Amino acid sequence: RLEASVSQFNANETRVQPVLGIGLKYDITKAFVVRGEFERFNNVGDGSTTGQSAINVLSVSALYRF
Repeated sequence: RLEASVSQFNANETRVQPVLGIGLKYDITKAFVVRGEFERFNNVGDGSTTGQSAINVLSVSALYRF
């Protein structure tokens, strides 16, 4: 999981947007797992200053339980 913090915050410039996502997990053994996730963030940015676009994130990870 990616976490970010912002030091300057202006409530007038924020919006709440839904995020679309789907994930799959496969237990190869009791101890070893692989998973994949896809997330789509819509309307990222400001169209009048930085440009606005959608961001697609595809991630694959492995997990070892001990």
